Amino acid sequence: MPPLVRILPAIVVSFTACAPTPPPRVVQPAPPAAPSAAAQPAAAPGPYHDPDHARGALPSTADRERELVALRTSLDAMYAHRAAKLARYGLDENALFDDARRALDAATTWAQYDAAIYNALARFHDGHLSYKPPPTAAPRRGYTAFSLGIQTVRAGMQLLVAAVDQPSDAATAGVAPGDSVIAIDGTPVAGVLADAGKSRSVSRPESAMTTFARTWTTVLYPKSDAPRKRSLRVAKRDGTQVDVAITPAEKPHVHHDPVVVGGDAAVAIVSVHSLEGGTKTAALVDDAFAKARASQAMVIDLRGNRGGVDVVGHRLLADLADGTASLGSYRVLVAPETLALRPMWKSLVATADGFSPPQPITVPALDHGYKGKVAVIVDAACASTCEVVAAALRADLHAFVIGETTGGSSGAPVTIQLPVSRASVSIPTWNLISAEGQPIEDVGVVPDLALDPTPESLAKGQDLLLDTAIGKIHP
Repeated sequence: MPPLVRILPAIVVSFTACAPTPPPRVVQPAPPAAPSAAAQPAAAPGPYHDPDHARGALPSTADRERELVALRTSLDAMYAHRAAKLARYGLDENALFDDARRALDAATTWAQYDAAIYNALARFHDGHLSYKPPPTAAPRRGYTAFSLGIQTVRAGMQLLVAAVDQPSDAATAGVAPGDSVIAIDGTPVAGVLADAGKSRSVSRPESAMTTFARTWTTVLYPKSDAPRKRSLRVAKRDGTQVDVAITPAEKPHVHHDPVVVGGDAAVAIVSVHSLEGGTKTAALVDDAFAKARASQAMVIDLRGNRGGVDVVGHRLLADLADGTASLGSYRVLVAPETLALRPMWKSLVATADGFSPPQPITVPALDHGYKGKVAVIVDAACASTCEVVAAALRADLHAFVIGETTGGSSGAPVTIQLPVSRASVSIPTWNLISAEGQPIEDVGVVPDLALDPTPESLAKGQDLLLDTAIGKIHP
């Protein structure tokens, strides 16, 4: 390819505040990169990334160059984390795009083409900087979800069994909560987790590993395709090991409410699974916390919450805070392309470093002013708006935070459409500082008490983090 000449791609009017859904460990058209062979099943026969032969011929060499130029031009103009990521990871942007160019030139399938761009972006380790092939990359027939019959959690470099489906191949083999998965399809788990952290597209390696632990046991296959068999080696708590052959079973769809309230008059337990949605979800948040405020103390469980939108996340603070709550501040990388998509930012003027002055993020309380003690449970899969909320709960309500350091992901991305493949790329446009005065990106929210599940607690059916949180605030 000739040297890069900067051009601009088409801009798609799109804005989200949340971290994108993490790459599931599935047979799917996007994203193409997987941490290891064990982490993702081999593709079944047939074309993937173009299953219906709807994407057409691969682009010419000149068009591949045009695609790459458009991508880099947009990153240079709008990517707020660009300079910090290049410095943090010692990246040479010219070398990075030279590698991408070679991979793109060598691509002979759409899977390889997508992988070339996905892998280039993944080197920035930014959960909000994401590549998505066009809709034609997915099969029109849709997907079927299959389960491996177990659920796992991460404790350090271990995959501990949290639950076993009944009936299932794992249950038949005697696998039980508290056991440890030590190999997946012949690959040691330590290597699988290390690969997930190394090849991650998210900020912190722990976030990639925790997300893997939560998601790898559910796999998607195009409808009518049979899932491939899997093999696990499991270390039992009695010191023995068992090899388990698994034929994934179709997983029924289960509706999960974004917020669920439990507990008792002493301690309410509010599990917030998602901050996605809009005014309807915000109304569910209002209802949930109206019930929770009747208790003397409250645990808010944010584990696995990938974030969402401001109208929902801010509502959580509004339901509990007294007066005006702070969620932090942000600085926008002021670019005409970004301002055109965000009318609320049109008045922003760049300072010497190209960023706007700090913009405060506040939310007026709803005059409830909760006075009880609050504990918050987080993990490394808590990302984006989830992290903003966790930090604000500690800053504004003096909440006690327990679990593991959160994902370290923020961005307020806008979406561009690449000119040739029609794929889309989300690009973060701001740098965010939490209500505690700390950056979110690459840092996350550090808990007051770091705690992982243990084999013993899982074997007893105990949620160690929840029980510990309750113990910290019980009246």
